[in-house]
Amino acid sequence: MNPARLLVIFVFLSSVCYAEPRTWTAVNSKSLKAKFASLNDGKVTLKPTTGKEFKVDLSKLSEADQDFAINAKRQIELEKTDWSVDTELLKKRNGIYYNPDTGKPYSGKAFYEGFSGGKVKGVLKDGLKEGQWFEYKDGRRGWLKTYKNGKRNGLSEVYADDGSKVMEAMSKDDKNIYTKWWDKDENLTDIDGNILKKAKVETNP
Repeated sequence: MNPARLLVIFVFLSSVCYAEPRTWTAVNSKSLKAKFASLNDGKVTLKPTTGKEFKVDLSKLSEADQDFAINAKRQIELEKTDWSVDTELLKKRNGIYYNPDTGKPYSGKAFYEGFSGGKVKGVLKDGLKEGQWFEYKDGRRGWLKTYKNGKRNGLSEVYADDGSKVMEAMSKDDKNIYTKWWDKDENLTDIDGNILKKAKVETNP
């Protein structure tokens, strides 16, 4: 393949996935919608949809939100370039994506067409999925999965059309640890939609 072909690639023009609003929950069950801004010295800076940005101790957030914040910070380091390659242009062998020109495992931003017609975006490191991968369709976020060395490790989330979270799961080495569900009113439910816990009013964690 001509090296120029790999330069005919997709530039990320949309907003950064990990910087979009999401619901954050503290260990005391208080929650609010906010954008991730940064993580430094054990403190997460959040930008609420209304009001001023503020800092919260990482340890005061839920396990899922701690995982999201840690991986969002790591994602910033992984995404050093504005360029992204369609995985169709790469060669995949034994689950590893290779640069067809060099024969070496590909490292960098990548994307592919999802089963539902959405665009799936993330980073490959040494040919394997790494960090946070998101699916977008019609400008809306569909899901998030977190990878380490090509295996699901950490937080996965599924979102409704309005951006609210309807499913959360934690994994390690592709094995599920737990799964939670929410209805359209953000009440915690079981898999059949029966309410287990009513949603709380949003306040700063």
